[in-house]
Amino acid sequence: MAQAGKARLTLPEAVEDLGYFWGLFSTFVGAPSILTIFQMIFVDHRFIPALQWIVDSWNELMALLGAVAEPLLQPLVDWVNQQFDWSLALDPVWRPLFALGMVFAMAAFRGAWPGARSAHVGRAVVMSVFFFGATGLCALVGAVAASLVPSQPVWWTQGLIAATPTTMFVFGAGLGLTGAVALFRKWAAAMGTFVTFFVASLVFGLIAFAVAAGLSLVPALAHGAGLLGLGGLVLAMGLIALRGGLRRSVHVMTRVGMITLGGFMAAGLILTADVIVKMVQG
Repeated sequence: MAQAGKARLTLPEAVEDLGYFWGLFSTFVGAPSILTIFQMIFVDHRFIPALQWIVDSWNELMALLGAVAEPLLQPLVDWVNQQFDWSLALDPVWRPLFALGMVFAMAAFRGAWPGARSAHVGRAVVMSVFFFGATGLCALVGAVAASLVPSQPVWWTQGLIAATPTTMFVFGAGLGLTGAVALFRKWAAAMGTFVTFFVASLVFGLIAFAVAAGLSLVPALAHGAGLLGLGGLVLAMGLIALRGGLRRSVHVMTRVGMITLGGFMAAGLILTADVIVKMVQG
């Protein structure tokens, strides 16, 4: 609830508080990642050439990321395969999932970053760094774990594809907050924070699993249900954060919400433009 006598935070005020860099980061990292995932779900869909280059260029950039990271990740995958007699293989889907996760990490970082009038600047800076580091690391773990799940049109595999990144996103934010609180020697509060976010990560993971498993029962969506469920849940989390932040005049929540939603808004505009141009061209 907004404080008594204080005007409710408006959307233009929230946009001004966010800053240009964070909005641009959300747009130029989130949008192509979402469009890449979209084409992984709907594999036959191609944008008009003027828009398809966005996805193609992003995939080339992500391939460079893969060329650096995958030789480091592969030995760990091989070790797991040897220990459990499995045949797991890294799927390139981890790349856009990780990029989308980094948008979430930056949202957590900006959310905790002190404002111009913050009374606890040092504490907020430390909290922001912990948020970013923990959320970014967990985003990588979640993306890699999701890419190792066999991409089969089966309810439990699609559920796991959605649940693992979702669980790690929330858990990473909680881990960052727990570390920041513990650093200030508030041990009881740190333990309470850890337990709260651990339970929240499991709850959100179960929701993601259920949504994706349900979508997999629709034949047309069976192959991409996990990614579709994940995207829908992240979108919902962004909307909830933005709405809650505006209603309660909490800048932290509005920052997280806007950065999370920025990529979806840009991707939606590109998809809309693609549809309109194709309709005009007949």
